[in-house]
Amino acid sequence: MAINDFTKGGQTFFQGMRMFFDIFWKLVIVFFVIWAVSFSGLIYIKTTPYQRYKAYTLIKVAPFSFLFNGIGGQLNKLGLITKNNSEDASKINFKNASGYTEKLTFDVALHRIATPQFMSLSQSILFWSAIEGLLISLLFTVIIAKLLIRYGRSISEQKILRGTTVCKPHELARIVYKRNRGKDSALTLGGVPLPHNAETQHIWVNGTSGAGKTVAISELMAQVRNNNRRGIVYDYMGIFVARFYRPGKDIILNPFDERSAAWNLWAECESSVDYEMIAASQIPIIPGIANQDPFWTKAARSLYAATARRLQKEGRANNITLLRYLLTSDLDKLRELLKNTEAESLVSKDLEKTALSVKAILNDYIKGMRFLRDDGPLFSIRDWVRRDDDDSWLFITSRSDYHETLIPLISTWYDVAITTALSLPNNPDRRIYNFLDELPTLQYLPSLQKGMSQGRQKGLCFVLGTQDLSQLRVNYGADNAKSLIANANNKFILRTVDDAENIAHLFNQSEVQENNESVSYGVTDSRDGVSISTQRHMQSLVLPSELQMLDDLEGYLRLPGRYPVTKLKLDYVNYDEPNERLVPSNTDVDCLIEQEVDTDFSSDDEIAGNIEEKNLYQQDKNKLSKHIVKDKTKQPNTENANTPLNKLFGDKAVEDEDNYRL
Repeated sequence: MAINDFTKGGQTFFQGMRMFFDIFWKLVIVFFVIWAVSFSGLIYIKTTPYQRYKAYTLIKVAPFSFLFNGIGGQLNKLGLITKNNSEDASKINFKNASGYTEKLTFDVALHRIATPQFMSLSQSILFWSAIEGLLISLLFTVIIAKLLIRYGRSISEQKILRGTTVCKPHELARIVYKRNRGKDSALTLGGVPLPHNAETQHIWVNGTSGAGKTVAISELMAQVRNNNRRGIVYDYMGIFVARFYRPGKDIILNPFDERSAAWNLWAECESSVDYEMIAASQIPIIPGIANQDPFWTKAARSLYAATARRLQKEGRANNITLLRYLLTSDLDKLRELLKNTEAESLVSKDLEKTALSVKAILNDYIKGMRFLRDDGPLFSIRDWVRRDDDDSWLFITSRSDYHETLIPLISTWYDVAITTALSLPNNPDRRIYNFLDELPTLQYLPSLQKGMSQGRQKGLCFVLGTQDLSQLRVNYGADNAKSLIANANNKFILRTVDDAENIAHLFNQSEVQENNESVSYGVTDSRDGVSISTQRHMQSLVLPSELQMLDDLEGYLRLPGRYPVTKLKLDYVNYDEPNERLVPSNTDVDCLIEQEVDTDFSSDDEIAGNIEEKNLYQQDKNKLSKHIVKDKTKQPNTENANTPLNKLFGDKAVEDEDNYRL
């Protein structure tokens, strides 16, 4: 094996040396050719026509003068030629400076030409022309050598035939500036400006914990603040409140924070449809989940919306009363409240255990409302979104220890903001930035996908932050999660671990052309040679392993349109944190226990216990079936249409009882 390696190395090395010296000597010849041309050209440039004439005459006469003075004199002594004949033969026609031609002997002509001044000038011109010629020749030889090196490198380099490529950050910045004619976006990321209006095509920042996701989003938020634009910030850990919150100007929504504004759902409801929208936001149906039964979710929505609407009509619109009715009151009082509403059938005496099951489901989504403040002026998200002349920010904050309680409320607040923004008139100059770091920690937002796909003319700009896509797929379903990521046309991918292979596909592939070099060698030089073959194939721009091995604050940026991908490094900025991340609320009490309301509710421990039992429907299946499942062969369609569930949800609610799952 060692002998084979020695032979292979020796053959290829000496073959390479032979080829190198072959090119080297050819380059030396080129060097002297260039020098000769440069030397002659410089002499021509530095002399006048008469000086060149004198130099030419000198070169021509000097040898003949030597011959005639030396050899001619000896012949004259021998009598082979006469003096007159020698003088006649040694004369030439010489043109003086005035242009007059006269016939002079070689000696006289040389005396006229080879003056000390002319000889000194000629020597100076010749010397400096030779030096300058060498420099010119050296310069051109180096240029030729570099061109040969570049050409050789280009043969080995890949050529992008179709698709995009990866470039340096400063190259991408120059391309963006050139294509947008200086009208770049107001935002930059890692020193690279976004294309004009690219912020309305949304930004997705993905990276594992500690990769730099918060640094990237903070960089964008600082620019939005400097541009005096409005922003809605979902702050899971309170870090953005600590950095960017302005007391007295910005708004915080978090019932566990003393700085939070007071809020209830009636502040957002201007029509009956608004109650349904809020119910759908707070009690979502997660798409793509095969084993969920939408009946129970729709029933909970209907009960929630109808109760809130009826309380508004009766002038008792407050959180405590709403929660008392939905969580702790007996069904008789709730039935009385909902009389002649679309939800009346849900609390029918014939379906009491079904009603309790619906209330149990509803409890999971509205229990966080117990901690909402009702004191002080109410804050309306709708009114805030509609104020175009305001540059305040809305912070929707949370914390890990009570986050599960707030998830439905946070989702409701964000849905109200997005839905309201979509109802605004078109305005290409409006910008409402939505920063959703740790997006998968929220439940399904029904309006998010619509806001990203339709909000461009309204000025909506979304900045989404995720650690991986698995939880996003759980919350939104695989197709909807894919659609969300597709709507974020600006993608900044930091170090990624679990989903590296899937995310690498987002950068797509390019068709490349490669030249493969093969070396052949043998005993004789005639068998030595190098051959180059060309191949075309598809190649990924970014490999999964490259995403996994990125350093902190390092990531790949892809912009919308025909822009190359770039790998850039963020600068870490140590932001000041003048605000507390959370100021614990002094009114953190259970309003259902410690506050009185204007209703005569009786304490019913049995009902409260039943709310926690979600299998009541299965325990009383026969009774429920008696009301909602009829024998179609014995009952006419008109009777089916009058069943309680059919009145509420239509014919689809009347299906075989095996389709109902709790």
